[in-house]
Amino acid sequence: MVFVYKPLSEKRNLCTLVKFIAALLVVNGHLFLFGRSQMEFMVPFMDVGACCVSLFFFFSGYGLMASFRSKGSAYLKNFGTRRLVRLIIPLLTAYCVSLIVYAWLVRPIDWHNVFGTLLWGGPYLRYSWYVTEIIVVYFLFYITMKLPIEQKHKLLALSALIVILMVSLYLAGQPIWYIESLPGFIMGIWWEFYERRIGKKLTYSSVCTIAVISFCVWFVMWQWMLIGAPYLPAWRYALLAVLLADISFVVVVCAMIALSRFTPPNILPMRSFYEIYLIQNCVMILAGNISGQFFVKWSLTLFGVVVMGTLLYLINQRISTLMTPQRKVTAEA
Repeated sequence: MVFVYKPLSEKRNLCTLVKFIAALLVVNGHLFLFGRSQMEFMVPFMDVGACCVSLFFFFSGYGLMASFRSKGSAYLKNFGTRRLVRLIIPLLTAYCVSLIVYAWLVRPIDWHNVFGTLLWGGPYLRYSWYVTEIIVVYFLFYITMKLPIEQKHKLLALSALIVILMVSLYLAGQPIWYIESLPGFIMGIWWEFYERRIGKKLTYSSVCTIAVISFCVWFVMWQWMLIGAPYLPAWRYALLAVLLADISFVVVVCAMIALSRFTPPNILPMRSFYEIYLIQNCVMILAGNISGQFFVKWSLTLFGVVVMGTLLYLINQRISTLMTPQRKVTAEA
């Protein structure tokens, strides 16, 4: 079979679809973990949230490097403002909606608690720690790309800073999910750097082999508590398994993207993956107040995050356009 590797940057629609599915898998995993499922035996097999967040970090690293490679130092002009707008506007709109729903269906808002939990969302916008962490990573990217050294050395410096961030979070006693997905960003920046050179040497059979081996590694590491922990119960092995599971998951997905010849249409809901991630807790509260039965809540939540995520995406795009009207002029020119 003739196989020609196409860079991920040339499969944007497919990558967007993958991120959309990953966002739904995160929501699904949280539902099984915290939604009081009657099928407890299924919970370990639904928990792929951390793996999917690793994938988000991978695409972020890849996308930043692809843009920097194509635009050079000009890409860093107003980098912070542009990136913060893309991150903060969806965060604020999701926060507003979530606070209204929380006050309506749960209890009155404790504003001291709101401001005290802004970095991770508290009970109002749970799982928004990802936004805080990606802002830190963007800052590290910016300062390393500004260094007057070769690009490869910039990537080495950035990778070292990400590792230092991981170690710092670990020593500070932060939750493991703050740490385990960060290697995905390192993978993304290096894959973009070497992608075209490696892609020329890849064949259909070699990519299939990589996919199968990576899947096997991922499944064993992902289900470590069932497969490996009975024989290697020490915490250090469990931690290593978590890291390897996230890394191998990214490799599996990238291999499947490389093998795929499918080009999905660029439909609107697909582009709302970030909003889906942010609004999930709000929709879970709404669904939980409609029905206490798990599968009803599960169905309503997955449907609701797509609908509300898409609406928020449209609102966020409108706000971004109003804040940067010159983009519209440029598009029409």
